[in-house]
Amino acid sequence: ELFELADEIGAAVASRLSAPRREPTRGAVDRRATELYLRARRAYHDFWHADAARAVGLFTQALALAPNDGVILAGYALACVRLANFTGQAMDRAREAVQRASAIEPDLPEVHLARASLLVQDGDPANAVRSLKRALARSPALGEANWLLGRVLVEADVIEAGMKRLEWSLAIEPGLHLARRDLSRANALLGRFDEFERLAAADPERDGPGVWLDRARFAVWRGRRESAVAQLDALARTMGGDRPIDP
Repeated sequence: ELFELADEIGAAVASRLSAPRREPTRGAVDRRATELYLRARRAYHDFWHADAARAVGLFTQALALAPNDGVILAGYALACVRLANFTGQAMDRAREAVQRASAIEPDLPEVHLARASLLVQDGDPANAVRSLKRALARSPALGEANWLLGRVLVEADVIEAGMKRLEWSLAIEPGLHLARRDLSRANALLGRFDEFERLAAADPERDGPGVWLDRARFAVWRGRRESAVAQLDALARTMGGDRPIDP
């Protein structure tokens, strides 16, 4: 079913690209709210637990200035979902934000993306893909929607189709570090570890904790215990740990 939905998305995107472009009409947004939104998005893309918490805080400040802005509400929901991924909390806030955003700007692609992220976290990938279909039909170049679709397809073992989406997302938005990591993981799942190493070497975040964690995981997959421990030691140092991780 996911594979069929992905084909439908491709057809919808092609149709949308050939149609005259129409942007949603949005009112003026407070300049301070816009600045806070942009800072929140940067923190959100940094991904780690503290970054997600910081993003939620910045989005909260932006919403205090622009409480009915659908884009800011959608960004807030995405940040809450990411924070919940680390802590198990904030999902109720994400649901409320998606509901509010849907009532205010139901056709906004970012709103459909936020709903898809919420559904993925809830363990409902089929409906998540349906929401991504709506997002991409409205905005084919929405990089994060292409990334999330690629991730879901890889998780569903539709790996080659998922990799194409991940590659597309990176072509649209090269700063999507999670898309690059998911593409690396997809290559590792297919046994293409040389390609993983190439992607890791080209990653601007190659010295960040995410890449070290991936290296450790893939070393375990290959039965290389000593290498895995060394990568985990590097991860501990990156995260400020004073001692190697006990194997």
